[in-house]
Amino acid sequence: MLSLLIHTSEMASKTFALKLKLFSLSFLSLPLSLLVLITVFQLKTQWIAVDHLDDEALEDVSDWSINSTSDLQRNRSQLLDLLEKEFEGNDIKIGLVNINEGEEEWKKLGETSLIYFDQVLQEDQQWKAFFPVWINEERWPLPKCPRVPMPVFEEYDKFDVVVSKLHCGNEVEGEGVRDVLRLQINLVVANIVVRSGRRDDGDQPVYVVFIGSCEPMWEIFRCDDLFIHEGDFWIYRPDMRRLRQKVLMPVGTCQLALPYVKQDDGKIIYKLAKLGNPIDNPREAYVTILHSSEDYVCGAIALAQSIIYTNSTKDLVLLADESITAKSIRALQIAGWKIKPIERIRSPQAEPEAYNEWNYSKLRLWQLTEYDKIIFIDSDLIVLKNFDDFFLLPQLSAVGNDKVLFNSGVMVIEPSNCMFEMLMKKRHTLVSYNGGDQGFLNEAFTWWHRWPKNMNYLKMFEVNETERELPESLYAIHYLGLKPWMCYRDYDCNWDSLDHQAFASDSAHRRWWEVYDAMPKRLQAFCRLSKNMSARVKEKRAWAKNARLIDNHWKIKKLSPPFDFIANELVGKEINIGLVNIGEEDEEAWGELGKKNLVHFERVSQNLLWKDIFPVWIDEEEKRRKPECPEIPMPIFEKYDKLDVVVARVPCGSGGEKEGIRDMFRLQVNLVVANLVVRNGRKDFDRPVYVVFIGLCGPMWEIFRCDDLLRHEGEYWIYKPDLRRLEQKVLMPVGSCQLVVPYMKHGKGKGDFDFSKFKNPIDHPREAYVTVLHSSEDYVCGAIALAQSIIRTNSTKELVLLADQSIGEKARQALEIAGWKIENIKRIESPFARKNAYNKWNYSKLRIWQLTAYDKVIFIDSDLIILKNIDNFFMNPQLSAVANSRVIFNSGIMAIEPSKCVFKTLMKKRHTLFSSNGGDQGFLNEAFTWWHRWPKKLNYLKMFAQLNVSHNELPESLYAIHYLGIKPWMCYRDYDCNWDSAGHRQFASDSAHKWWWQVHDNMPERLHEICALSERMDLRIKKWRAMAENASLPDGHWKIEIKDPRQH
Repeated sequence: MLSLLIHTSEMASKTFALKLKLFSLSFLSLPLSLLVLITVFQLKTQWIAVDHLDDEALEDVSDWSINSTSDLQRNRSQLLDLLEKEFEGNDIKIGLVNINEGEEEWKKLGETSLIYFDQVLQEDQQWKAFFPVWINEERWPLPKCPRVPMPVFEEYDKFDVVVSKLHCGNEVEGEGVRDVLRLQINLVVANIVVRSGRRDDGDQPVYVVFIGSCEPMWEIFRCDDLFIHEGDFWIYRPDMRRLRQKVLMPVGTCQLALPYVKQDDGKIIYKLAKLGNPIDNPREAYVTILHSSEDYVCGAIALAQSIIYTNSTKDLVLLADESITAKSIRALQIAGWKIKPIERIRSPQAEPEAYNEWNYSKLRLWQLTEYDKIIFIDSDLIVLKNFDDFFLLPQLSAVGNDKVLFNSGVMVIEPSNCMFEMLMKKRHTLVSYNGGDQGFLNEAFTWWHRWPKNMNYLKMFEVNETERELPESLYAIHYLGLKPWMCYRDYDCNWDSLDHQAFASDSAHRRWWEVYDAMPKRLQAFCRLSKNMSARVKEKRAWAKNARLIDNHWKIKKLSPPFDFIANELVGKEINIGLVNIGEEDEEAWGELGKKNLVHFERVSQNLLWKDIFPVWIDEEEKRRKPECPEIPMPIFEKYDKLDVVVARVPCGSGGEKEGIRDMFRLQVNLVVANLVVRNGRKDFDRPVYVVFIGLCGPMWEIFRCDDLLRHEGEYWIYKPDLRRLEQKVLMPVGSCQLVVPYMKHGKGKGDFDFSKFKNPIDHPREAYVTVLHSSEDYVCGAIALAQSIIRTNSTKELVLLADQSIGEKARQALEIAGWKIENIKRIESPFARKNAYNKWNYSKLRIWQLTAYDKVIFIDSDLIILKNIDNFFMNPQLSAVANSRVIFNSGIMAIEPSKCVFKTLMKKRHTLFSSNGGDQGFLNEAFTWWHRWPKKLNYLKMFAQLNVSHNELPESLYAIHYLGIKPWMCYRDYDCNWDSAGHRQFASDSAHKWWWQVHDNMPERLHEICALSERMDLRIKKWRAMAENASLPDGHWKIEIKDPRQH
């Protein structure tokens, strides 16, 4: 039965159907069958294959119903008339490939041309010559493939139809066909079709008819392009753009599929963009599969995280069968996967209970038809470098394995329902050499495209190979043998088994654990060793020890818990240990190290919320009452003295990978530990006190600095705190419910802030004010005014400005004259900012933490001016700032303690912590959830609730003004132009405007030029003034006569 067809007319937009019934192809000659096909399909319309037609559709095509050979012969004249009309009197041009000259019947359809080419000699060119085990991928000259003769294409016109007899090769039951002549004929046809389809007016459809008992190579001619298959006849209308990409591929894996260029040093680099994408706006995803057990859940989590770290823009999809529990599904979703439930598929050739019994579940990949292309990655890999560009390569692209085979651990796949159905049928006939998916897919796809081996670096070495460091520039590591999460993190446990030593590499092992350490802590819980895993590791270690294996890895002591480390640090003395929030099991274990002291305290009330200690507003000047903080219960510290080590199990709270943790019990445990450490080290700050935190999320880094971290192994975090800095932290209020600097009244409603009780934890500190300029020179004038305003307050601190390459030489000279010391930086993109948003590059502010030449800096945005000396505020610790709204601070002014490890951590967290505003302020509020409140006078936000000229005046005794809205140097000096825009009137204040211009007027004259109005700014101001005048805004600023000499 021929396929049923629906015909959608472009001209009439009318749908009707055609049903062609031929009881037997034996009654028809092929040319007549082809005539029907071409007559039907060449009507410049869209055809869609369907399974059923309703009665209404059948009525539309009753005249075209062909039920027998006699019906076809009676309508032959009518069909020829339609054909002649379709081609406007021109003959159909037919190319004949592998067709004998004596076959005259093709001339009945139109003009025919025999296509000549030298057939490849099978005895000279065997399949393995085109699919070698190894090629030189890395150095010039790159290998070349054996020649496959092609026709002289220029000698042939464009064809409407290409007809070819298939060569089936030496078919062997259970194996895929690997025949060079068969490949040659398929490539000849593909090249002719592609060249015939290249017309000036777009892609011309070209039909292909294959004749033979075997099918065409589906690696070249997609089953999605198959219109009709009856007996020995296969009729295609190929997707021309996809087929073009196929003919650009090398004839085998004798060359890499990637375009490349040679560098001067002889190395090569790949230019994937040259391939072009045959699909407009393709839907693409990375995919992995979990089935039959949860042994690989940890691996899949690490895989997702590693892909995310490369800044991939593709979807992540995980296929999971019913063996994966809801708890694991949730963790996988947190890791980044979209979960698709599947039913697993058994491998017909696998032994019962074998490791690969259900590995044919991988065939489900072809059912993901919501995507145009996917890259499948096994869950025992991690990705090190972004390879989104490799989606440009066609199916099936992969890394070589051995002989003529590819490794199915990473591969490009083009989902297709018909491909899935064909694979499901073939799984019962094609034999898998290893019983699993890899053996089967290599028989199904014998013609594939070679990726470089660094795309799927197989962690496998010669047994006697001692140098097992990973090469540079790897894209992905494939962990063969025992998986990293099934070993101790201390070393690769493949060393402990002779059967697995070929898979052992400590450098590869470390790379996996680097990914693990960067995961959100609650995901690490899914990588814990089960009892069975732990017993197996111990058994292999014991065997390796008894066998005295010469690699000596069995001698390595595992570091969990870290008794050995603490014992070595405090060797020769009795160790007193304080235990905070420790359960019975941990208590017993730590008792082996020294004298244990359980620290008792009342748990903080569950009714006390984070917002209670971080209120929106407090009475800073104590006009009504002095602000107070809720009580967080503490131990009776006098009961616990002379502690050498404090051990605490730290709760992770309710935060996640997208938001910071704001949990009261977590804060309480951290403060209890901090106070114990300070009190036990206070008599002599040279006496160290060690802290061991147990927990996947680690301690609060706002209290325990990463610079003081000695060791982090799994869920153990060992610190040796700087006691003077930690003492300052425990003196802070428990939240922003009180000012970090006490307010001191002077009478008559006046007051100031009392710094007398503060001690600087650093002798002779190096301190500086810092601002950042990036992406444009719009804020250069503001930075100059800021520097001049700080200098006018008689500050003794240095002025440092971080500038990217957008700041030109003239601007830099002016900034240096103004007082700034300039440091060059490379800007950092905000991952969550919208395209072309104003804050797209505001994460450049993170560079402040790289200023480790300074112990502390106060960052100030360049749209502020300083009115009073604020040098004393350097006394306050990181992170001190002014409240913004809810529980968050404003990042316009803040105290920061530069640190390489803080910078490194922030750079990692920027991809996972979500910024509420897309910029630095939202991100930093999730990174530093526990911060210290400065008075709002230190960063007075020029924003007013009442839009009234008299109410928009500044209060007295301000330290700094933060100019929100349109900046003063972007307005006429005559008045604040925020008044002229409905969207900006809340930021308008003439008194604030005058303050800024007073700073401007006191600058050296040569700096005024930098604050000149550009023509663009001037036009914008005039436009707003005109709109304000047309709207007759009641404030009347648009009536003011402009005298600013900067106007154009």
